[in-house]
Amino acid sequence: MANPPRLQTPPWSQNDLRALGKALRDGTTPPGRAPDYEEVLAWYLDFSGDVLEHLEGLDWSPLGLAAAPGTSRPKTVGTLIEKLRRDRSTPLQNIGDLAGVRIDADMSLSVQTAFADSVAATIRDEVGDANVFIKDLRGGEHSGYRAVHVLTKYPAGRCEIQLRTQLQSAWANAYELLAMIVGREIRYGGMPSNAPGRSLVVSMLQESRTIAEFEGRLNLLSHLSHVSESVDEATRKILASKYNEDKKGEEPILRSLHDMEQRLLALVRGDRDD
Repeated sequence: MANPPRLQTPPWSQNDLRALGKALRDGTTPPGRAPDYEEVLAWYLDFSGDVLEHLEGLDWSPLGLAAAPGTSRPKTVGTLIEKLRRDRSTPLQNIGDLAGVRIDADMSLSVQTAFADSVAATIRDEVGDANVFIKDLRGGEHSGYRAVHVLTKYPAGRCEIQLRTQLQSAWANAYELLAMIVGREIRYGGMPSNAPGRSLVVSMLQESRTIAEFEGRLNLLSHLSHVSESVDEATRKILASKYNEDKKGEEPILRSLHDMEQRLLALVRGDRDD
């Protein structure tokens, strides 16, 4: 039986991929030995889809996750060229998110950490410890973006697996659309030149901090009410009730972010129709 796509070796060498990346970055014609990016795109599409299918087929119920549906995608040529030009020292074959998988779930921060650890352990069984690394981005220092990434190196190539809570995901989706309108530099700490754009970015960054505080508080209440031995049973019940009450506050935040996403999406579509 043939290996699944993630465990197959690509039909080009690292030097061939490096040559393609240099040509894309510099806007020149790739040398004859380099693969066409459409070929690379098809390879990474199959590869990332296989990684997602593998993860979705595993049992995550011990973490309280009934299922882990997600999405997969290869990097588009436009965003790839932007990244190659922004970081000219990184060759194409070393870009960690050339293949990407994203899994969003209704989970606490502690479960998110355990989920990342479990995903990493599963992949280490296939590719070894040295080829898997967990990157915790929940500090908000990446322009408000918060998630836990599992960075992997399969025989097929590198793949970035993004694990996000519902709130982290909703915020990131809205912010990505905002970047399409006011400029993608906001994803890397930049600010729009116009005042309305700056105001929107500042508001979104504040919303990210508010979400971080909200999720942190819920996580502490969940920990104390379920697993902590430092409180008695009566106190645990009070904390559980407080957790359930505070958890209800998640829904209006999600609605607000989804409403913003739809408004921003309408603006993006309008820009494209003009």
